[in-house]
Amino acid sequence: MRLSQVIFSTYLIVLLLAFYIWIWSPRVQAAERWIVIGNHNVQLNANRQQLIRIFMMQRLVDDQGQPLRLYSFVPEDERFLAFVSQCLRWPPQVIARRWRRNLTTGEGTTPYFVDTESQMEEKVSKQAGGLGYLLAEQLSGDANYRVIYQCKE
Repeated sequence: MRLSQVIFSTYLIVLLLAFYIWIWSPRVQAAERWIVIGNHNVQLNANRQQLIRIFMMQRLVDDQGQPLRLYSFVPEDERFLAFVSQCLRWPPQVIARRWRRNLTTGEGTTPYFVDTESQMEEKVSKQAGGLGYLLAEQLSGDANYRVIYQCKE
C-alpha cells in the first residue's frame, strides 16, 4: 500500500467517524425554545443584539430608562451555556469572561445568580426591572412577568 492510499483511507475513516458522531449525537437542545422573561413593569422591545448588550452588562436600563436587574444561572451551568449559545448565538465564554472581569476589577456588575428555574421565575416576578430566561415549557403562568423575547430556532 502506498503512503497516499494510507493517508486517504485514514482521512475517510476520520470523516466517517465524525459523521457518525454528528448523526447520533443528541438533538434535544436544538428543539428547546428559550424565552426571556421580564417583570410586568419592564418596558423593553428587545431583539437579539440588545439582549447581548444586556448580558454583557453594557445596557442596564429598559426603553424607559428604568434600571434592569439581570438574573442568570452560573456560567458553568448547562442551562446558561445552552441559552447563550442557542438563543443569543454568542460564545458563552465571552460573556462569562466579561462577568469575571467586572467582578475582579470592580468596573461593572454581574447578574444575580439563581439555582433553579422556579427561583428564576420568582425573582423576576417579584423584582422591579427583573429580567431572566427559561425554557418555554417551564413557565408556570405567573401574571407578574411577561415574555420579552422568544428565541428563534
